[in-house]
Order: sequence, then C-alpha cells, then structure tokens
Amino acid sequence: MKPLSNNLNVHLFSLTIGEFVQLQKSLISEEIKNISPKTGEDQQKSLFNFNQAAEYLNVSKPTFSKLRKSGKIKGMKVSENRILFSKVDLDMYLQNCREN
Repeated sequence: MKPLSNNLNVHLFSLTIGEFVQLQKSLISEEIKNISPKTGEDQQKSLFNFNQAAEYLNVSKPTFSKLRKSGKIKGMKVSENRILFSKVDLDMYLQNCREN
C-alpha cells in the first residue's frame, strides 16, 4: 500500500456543483445546530420565577429579595409584574459564594 501523502490526487467520488452546494448547506446547518444557544422549551427550563429561584438557591424568599435588591442577583423583567432569573446567573452567584 502506498503512503497516504502520495494518494492525495485520487478521486473518491464525483459531485455536481449543485450536489456539492447541498452537501455544504447540510454540513453547515448541522454545525449551527450544535453550537446554537438553547431555544424554546430548553431555554424555559433555565429560567426561574422568584419562588423557583429562591428554592434553587435554597434561601428564604426575604433573603432572595435582599440579594436581588442589592444587585447580587440580576433578573429580567418580562412584564410589569414578572421578573425571571436565569439559571446561569444563579449558578454564577453560587460559584461566587463558594469562592468567597
């Protein structure tokens, strides 16, 4: 068997330009799916309301309120009376607590 470096000009298969373009689109689409941020239901699982966030952090509601008002935990206001908290932000708060 010849070394691979000598076989670089061997044709494995032929593609039309259209087939090549379709193959590229398919490969790019798959890669985008792999690196895209979570959407829909997955994203909703990583958002908590006030009560869920306090429970996730294992703190009382008054303590969670103080943390939020002091700016240690940031929320996203989604309506006049509703604030959601991301799991990423809550995890960062927990990580900071462990480091200090």
